Amino acid sequence: LKLYAGLVGTTGGGRVSVRSQQKFLNHLAAICRDFSGKAMDGAEGMRRYVDAPGKAVDPCSEVLVSTPGATKVLEIPGMDLPRIADSSVTIGVDGSGASSRTAVVERMDSIQLNEDEDGVGIGLGTASAGSEEEWQEMMCSVQAELRTTSSPSVDVPTNDQIKEVIAEIDKEKADLAFAARAKRKGGNVGSPEKRARMEPLKVTFELSNPLGVQIRASDVQLVARMTCSKTSRTCTNEGAVEINGDANVPTGAKNRSWKFGGSTSTYTIPDFARVSSPEEQRSWHPAHEVNGGPFFVVTKTDLAMEPGTTTSLELGLCPLVKGDLEIVGVRCKLFGEIWVYHHFHIEGPLLQDTRHNRANRVRGKSYLLESTVEGDMPRLVVDLVPSPDAATPSTGDTHGGAMLQGQVSSWTLCVSNIGTASARNITLKTNVPWISIVSHDAGGDREVMATSQCIGPSGTLMKVPLKSDGDVLRPGDSTDIPIRIRTSGGGRQEFYMLFRYELHDEDGQSPPTTPRFRWLRKMLNVPVYPSLTMTASLQPSTWNKDEHILSIEMTNYRSDRQSQLDISMDKVCIASRYYKAKALECQVVSDSDERQPVQIGWQERMTMHYLIFPVEASEAKYRLSQCCYFGGDNPDTAATSDDSLTDFVCLENAHERFKSAIKAHTEEMARIAAEQENEGQPRHVSQIRRAKSALKNTESESIEDAADNIPHHPTSIASLCPKKATEGINLICAWSTNGSANDERVHGQHHLRQLAVRPRRKSKGCPLMVTARHKSHVSHNFAIGPLHAEIEVTISNRLVEADVTFEFAVERQPGFEFIGAESFKWTLGGGEELVVPLTVDIPRSG
Repeated sequence: LKLYAGLVGTTGGGRVSVRSQQKFLNHLAAICRDFSGKAMDGAEGMRRYVDAPGKAVDPCSEVLVSTPGATKVLEIPGMDLPRIADSSVTIGVDGSGASSRTAVVERMDSIQLNEDEDGVGIGLGTASAGSEEEWQEMMCSVQAELRTTSSPSVDVPTNDQIKEVIAEIDKEKADLAFAARAKRKGGNVGSPEKRARMEPLKVTFELSNPLGVQIRASDVQLVARMTCSKTSRTCTNEGAVEINGDANVPTGAKNRSWKFGGSTSTYTIPDFARVSSPEEQRSWHPAHEVNGGPFFVVTKTDLAMEPGTTTSLELGLCPLVKGDLEIVGVRCKLFGEIWVYHHFHIEGPLLQDTRHNRANRVRGKSYLLESTVEGDMPRLVVDLVPSPDAATPSTGDTHGGAMLQGQVSSWTLCVSNIGTASARNITLKTNVPWISIVSHDAGGDREVMATSQCIGPSGTLMKVPLKSDGDVLRPGDSTDIPIRIRTSGGGRQEFYMLFRYELHDEDGQSPPTTPRFRWLRKMLNVPVYPSLTMTASLQPSTWNKDEHILSIEMTNYRSDRQSQLDISMDKVCIASRYYKAKALECQVVSDSDERQPVQIGWQERMTMHYLIFPVEASEAKYRLSQCCYFGGDNPDTAATSDDSLTDFVCLENAHERFKSAIKAHTEEMARIAAEQENEGQPRHVSQIRRAKSALKNTESESIEDAADNIPHHPTSIASLCPKKATEGINLICAWSTNGSANDERVHGQHHLRQLAVRPRRKSKGCPLMVTARHKSHVSHNFAIGPLHAEIEVTISNRLVEADVTFEFAVERQPGFEFIGAESFKWTLGGGEELVVPLTVDIPRSG
């Protein structure tokens, strides 16, 4: 038996023919069938040879001694047919779409999008695992924002909120680093995973056929051992032992099957499963006869492996009680008559706690296949499906859910609880401000309230609204959340969605200080194609110093299809508190009096000009000024009815402000670390200047927040258009174009934030505006003398809150002379102007 088991389980030691391999298998089957007693002794010797250290005792011996009617069944261990690669073993949750090695209480499940029968994704982009570093950053940010803002609040200034969140993020990262360092130094390399009761697990591994003949294996199943935490009884299917059952038990109890939410597999009682009795001299009973049934159930599968092939196999196991679970191996029946058992040998991580362990590469214990099964937990699954009443993105014969830059599409976030407990406090965190939750609740002042149910100052953490009572999603329930997605960037964009949800206490007690929660990961690779580029420039008007000319340049760069690439301009809006806008006349020529959509062809460029003028101080309130409307209804009514135009602008404004603060903080921490390394050395001049500028910026931001006495959320319209900032406007351009389908119409919007009409303290251009007023045509008789013409030169300070010191000089010309102050030095306060009167002495005509 040992000889033939070794021959069929290896390809080394010489080559044999296919006929010889088949003969070895036939002889092995004959030994097991005709010489069962001798074969049992040979199998026991093989078990002692290949089993793990400390497992020298046969798991069947205790059962055979203490349980009347128990008989041992021949099972060959360690034959490596089929050959299983222990290094490829992974464990995750059945139905999650990917394996996960992290604890359930803080586990991240990667959920894939639904696919149709042909395998073409109908969702947004394609699913992927994502970067672990990015997930960790997002989780730290979520925990920090939830600690600082447990509920949406508008009482704390934005800068203070950002500082609190950044401090909490640093604390969260420091705690994680300390825990990892303590684990390495203490030699504690891990602990059993925490799992939920009645949540199916999935073990994936690779197996191969080393022979030149086909292998048929049936009833492939996992072998495990579980101890109930309540009764201390043990349920296991280790060792092939059959126990005579009670004749009064129905025959169908042994063939009972289970189905669990989120999994399409059918679970049954494992072969040779038994449960110990609670007495000290415990005997064993068949698992299907025990009151309460088995402690765990498994999936069984059949497979046929062709010669020399390698495949990946998934086997399921679901714990039904609380306790300690360990998966020890896998068994199958070869050719319908030989039971074969393989014990998993998983290498643990390298120990780094002592010099001896590092030098000798000592490994610790592996907890990969060990789990601690706790109570019931919720389990959410999320699907992102297109809304049926809106234009959907390309289903993608070639593009795979491709989107255009700035495209706005309607989707439905389908959230279902397939777990065994209720979930509450569901939040969604994204890495970019692409999602806006559609809210139908018009209560409260929208100007100061949060946009898209946002929590915290980042603009990417949102509370998922639930329609059920008590804001709780119960087991088996699902909810649909309408959302809008606006894509940005270019090329293949990585879109991360991280869901966090907590366990709801059904007893009605107050929630614990540290609630049990879970994570749900969803990452999509979205190809984003160019659509429209928009640039804008502002120039002061020489006719009226308070007015400005806004020039918007739009270019069509679509490249996602071969034809019908025109883009229609729908409307252009200005969001501001202190300025209004209107289009200059006669820019769009039309044969009819009705407004016609303006088409921008492929690689065509269109420039539109608008007049920006301030409003009266008494009318200084937020307004969405629709300065240009192409086609459709009355522009005045359309501008006020579409309140969702500013949602993505507000989210992007908050996100960019938060990212800038994070970047500045990171640079500051790096600078401080570098200075600590060079402690005792004199500071460089650039370091002194940088410290002074940072102090001034911090003081100015604090003064601005203090001046805006109305509290508002960082993602609100009031944060986009603050009362103190009188210099900026926000430009929004809505457009539409043909989609991939014949009747599909794709809509989108581009926006430019905080365009400075009149800068406050600094400007990229010249802070001064110089104009001259004089007569352009004069008649004069030069026979009586030269002409004395009056000219007024007006110098205006475009900065609102900063003084500008300048020197004024008039360049002498050979044809005429200036009379007056030709050269002087002056300082203009913020918003002030200076009029310089001059006289021009012109001796002749021209």
